[in-house]
Amino acid sequence: MAGLEVTSVMTTKKTLGDHVATWITGKDCSSVRAEREGAWCVDWPSPPPPQSQVYCYASIARPSCYAQPYNEGNDRLIGFVPAPTPLRR
Repeated sequence: MAGLEVTSVMTTKKTLGDHVATWITGKDCSSVRAEREGAWCVDWPSPPPPQSQVYCYASIARPSCYAQPYNEGNDRLIGFVPAPTPLRR
């Protein structure tokens, strides 16, 4: 059992009790963090905001990128990153 405890702390920075507390509370619990920062259970970080659409066009020096299509003159589109499809919940 001691080997499992050591392996758990080395790989996840959590004891076996921390994993049980995380499962019960739904928060991120860590004894290692509690020693360093003073907070045992904290909320999980929120997901990053979704990326927006980006349209990039060739220019003299570096590509110029815009949030909307830029149809002025003879600009050449060299890249497009579409907005992500929202996930169903």
